[in-house]
Amino acid sequence: MKSTNFFNFMDYVYAVYQEGSFTRAAEKLYISQPALSLTIKKVEKEIGAPIFERSGREIKPTVIGAKYIAAIESTMRIQNNLNTEIDDILMLKNGTISIGAPQFIAENILPEPIRLFKSRYPDIEVRVFAESDSMLESRLDNNEVDLVINNAAVFMEGYKYHTLVDERIFIVASKEIAQKHGIAKKAITVEQIRNSPKEFYEDCKVSVVDLQSEKFILLNKGSKLRQMGKHIFDERKLIPNVAMEFEQESTAVKYAEAGFGICFISEKQIKYGNFNADVSLFLPATNYAAFSLYAIRKKSRYISDTVKEFTELLHSHLKKQFYD
Repeated sequence: MKSTNFFNFMDYVYAVYQEGSFTRAAEKLYISQPALSLTIKKVEKEIGAPIFERSGREIKPTVIGAKYIAAIESTMRIQNNLNTEIDDILMLKNGTISIGAPQFIAENILPEPIRLFKSRYPDIEVRVFAESDSMLESRLDNNEVDLVINNAAVFMEGYKYHTLVDERIFIVASKEIAQKHGIAKKAITVEQIRNSPKEFYEDCKVSVVDLQSEKFILLNKGSKLRQMGKHIFDERKLIPNVAMEFEQESTAVKYAEAGFGICFISEKQIKYGNFNADVSLFLPATNYAAFSLYAIRKKSRYISDTVKEFTELLHSHLKKQFYD
């Protein structure tokens, strides 16, 4: 096979693949449908085999066509990475960085680091997408965002996870429940969590065994906090009496405050959220007392100096907020 025309016509082949139609692809490319069909036939003649199956309404790649399209996508990634590298070499003065995050992180954690980043690089545009985990994963896969800032319930092949900070889990109980179980003296205040060194309350831990007679309020399945709660229960060989399940940590806390059960809360919710619940907070006695917040990116995508700079700035900011 001679592939001298590979680069000349890869946009045509890829447009047909994406649209699944010669007519729609021709409209997208602003050429006539006969001209596009003729071009594809020329490429197929050069390859020596069909690229697309033309039976039925939908146009699908053949086995050889799928390999050809995979090579096109690889070439496009190389071109995109090269363009980004050239931009980095020329200057770190303009461009765009796109960041995805769940609503809480986008609203409460990212504004200050972005402000600091913009003060250093005022001409770089920063875009933020505050969406669900599934939408963020889709944007990352489609190269619509450079980074996603999130916890990870599942580690996906093809992604790179850069640890920004380790945050702890706290047990939330109403003051009445804390008094009933004789653990009220071990309670940690919000101010201590926000301002005191971590070692200040390392001895004030409570085991879920002490609370096993109570009902538990958990987050929905699939969340990192739900996963960590399962680890904590499994470690003690407990099957919790789950009274309620919610999507948001703040909702679970409100029901815990009202005495409906015990819940878990992440450190970032206490440090960054509008936490004003009249409850008792405890550090759990467990090997699963902490989990990580990550900057997540695709391994196959070139990481620009702009993305590196923002990631390091965010890492330094969170380290100061959580540890200093």
